[in-house]
Amino acid sequence: MVMTSVNLIIRENNEVIEKIVESVTNSADSSMEIVVIQKGTKGASIRGINAYRFEGSMGQARSYALMKSNGKYIISLSDRLLYKDLTSLEQIYSGKFDGYGVKVGNSSFFLVTQRALLQSLGFRDLDYLDDWDILFRLTDMNRLLFITEQDYVSGQIENEINLPKRSGLFKRKNVFLDSAGLPQDSSTEQILKELVKGADKDYKCTRFLDDFPAKYNLPLAYRYYYNMIRLEYFRTMNPLFKESMDLVMKDYEKGLGQ
Repeated sequence: MVMTSVNLIIRENNEVIEKIVESVTNSADSSMEIVVIQKGTKGASIRGINAYRFEGSMGQARSYALMKSNGKYIISLSDRLLYKDLTSLEQIYSGKFDGYGVKVGNSSFFLVTQRALLQSLGFRDLDYLDDWDILFRLTDMNRLLFITEQDYVSGQIENEINLPKRSGLFKRKNVFLDSAGLPQDSSTEQILKELVKGADKDYKCTRFLDDFPAKYNLPLAYRYYYNMIRLEYFRTMNPLFKESMDLVMKDYEKGLGQ
C-alpha cells in the first residue's frame, strides 16, 4: 500500500522542470508515489518520470492528480521550489498531524490526508489563488494546521533558480482582475481581499479573517492564517490549534530576520 502520494503540477512554460522533478525524486522516500501533472499541451519531456498531460485550470489539474494518487497522505507541491527532504516531513506529519491539512509556512504547498480532501469536496475549478480555496474549506472542517517553513524541506525560490515569467499564469491573473473589476497592477493582498469579499456563501470562516489586533501589524496572508486557526481553536479548544497560532507568529518573525 502506498502511504504518501507526492503531487506536483508543472505549468506549461516552466523551463527548469527537470531540476525541480529531480529534487522531488531525490528528497522523497522510495516508497512514495510521485504524480506529476504537466498543464497544457506544451512543455519539455521529463526523463524517468511518468508525467500526465492535462489541459484545464490549476484546480482541475490538482483534482486530476488526486484522482491518479493512491496514497493515504497527499503532499501537494509548488513548482516554484526545489525540495530537499520530503521524507522527514512525511514522518513529522504522520506522527503528529494525521487527519489534518498542514500548511507549511508561507509557501503554496501543504500536506493533507486524501480522505480530508475528499470530505472537503476536493479542488474547485479555479486558476488563481486555488490554494486559498482549499485552506478555507479545511478551516470550515476544523482540519487546518500550520507549521513553520522547514529549511531542510525546500529552498531556492524562483528568482534563485532563474525561472521564467509565467505568462500563462499572468494572463489568467489578468482575466481574474478584469472579472473582479480590479486594476491590472493590483497587489496580491488586494486580490486576496477581493477573493474573500462576498465569499460567505462559499466559506464559513471568511467573515472572521480581518478580526486581528492592529498592534501586530501582520501582512494579510499571515493575518488570515492566524485568524483561520484561531477560529478553529475557539470552536474546538484543541491544543494543536493553539500551537499552530504560535507557529504562525514564529514563521512571520523568522521571515523578518532573514
